[in-house]
Amino acid sequence: MRVMVFGADGFIGRNVKEELSTNHIVGSATRSGGSGGNEFQVNLLDVNTIEKALSEFHPDALVNCAGVVGSNDDVTLNQIFTENILKTIVEMGLVLDIIIIAGSAAEYGDVESLPVPETAPLSPTTAYGVAKVNETRLALEYKAKHKLPITIARIFNPIGADMHEKFLIPQLIKQVAEVIKGSREFIEISRLDSRRDYVSIKDVAIAMRTILEAKPETPVYNVGSGVSTSNEELVAIIIKHSKMTKVPDVRESSTIPEKQVASRADIRLIQTELGWEPKQTLEETVKEVIYATRR
Repeated sequence: MRVMVFGADGFIGRNVKEELSTNHIVGSATRSGGSGGNEFQVNLLDVNTIEKALSEFHPDALVNCAGVVGSNDDVTLNQIFTENILKTIVEMGLVLDIIIIAGSAAEYGDVESLPVPETAPLSPTTAYGVAKVNETRLALEYKAKHKLPITIARIFNPIGADMHEKFLIPQLIKQVAEVIKGSREFIEISRLDSRRDYVSIKDVAIAMRTILEAKPETPVYNVGSGVSTSNEELVAIIIKHSKMTKVPDVRESSTIPEKQVASRADIRLIQTELGWEPKQTLEETVKEVIYATRR
C-alpha cells in the first residue's frame, strides 16, 4: 500500500512513518520536504502544494499527523490543515482506502466517569481541546457528506524518546538532572495527585498501522494504555531510573485539586474490533526518554 503521511517530521508522524515503512511505501509530507523520491514539501495552508504532493505520489491511503499542540491561538490551524487536505481529496476525486486523522484525549475535557469511552460527551476545557473537537467534527462531516473512509485515532498522552522538551516527562527529567548537578534544590510539579493515561509512541504507531490495514468502518478509536498514572507515580519512576543517591524534595505548586479529566482511556473498542493491545509499559517508555536525553 502507498501511504502518504502528513506531518511526518513531527513526534507522532515520524514514528508512524517508521512503523508503516516496514510493510508499505510511505510518502512523507513535511514543511521542509527532503531529498528522497517520496519526500514532499507541503504547506498545509496552501492547497496547491497538497494537490501537487498527492498527484505525484498517488497514495492508496493517508494519515494526517500534522498539527499544533499547545495553548496559543495557533491551535486553530489544526482544523484548517485537515480541511485543506480533505477538500483537496474531494476536488481531485481521489479514491483512498482509508484516511486516518490523529485526534486527542483533550477533546473529552472534564469527564463524569473513567475509563472514557469513544461515546463520552466532548467537553473540551482548553483551546487545544476545542480545536481538536472542531477538527474531528469537520472530518466526520466530510465522512458523511462525501463518503470519505475517515477514521479518527483519538490519542491520549503519547510519550517516547525524543518527545518535545516542553511536555511534563522531559521537564521532570530535566529537573532531576539539575538536582543531581546541584543547580536545583527540589522537584516542582503542579499536583502529585493529577493523573493521565500515558501511552508509548511505539504503541501509537502500531495502532495507526493496525487501523490502516484493517480499513474499519468505525469512525473513532481511543488509543491509550488503559491505565491511569498519577504524577506522584511518574516522579517515582523517573527518580528510580536516574542517577540519584537520595530522593529529592518534591513540592506542589498548586493547592487546587484537578477536576476529573480523561485520565484513563477505555480501549475495548480497538481491542475487540482490531485486536490491538498496548505492549510497552510506562516504566519501559520513561526509561527510553531518560536514556535519549543522555545522548
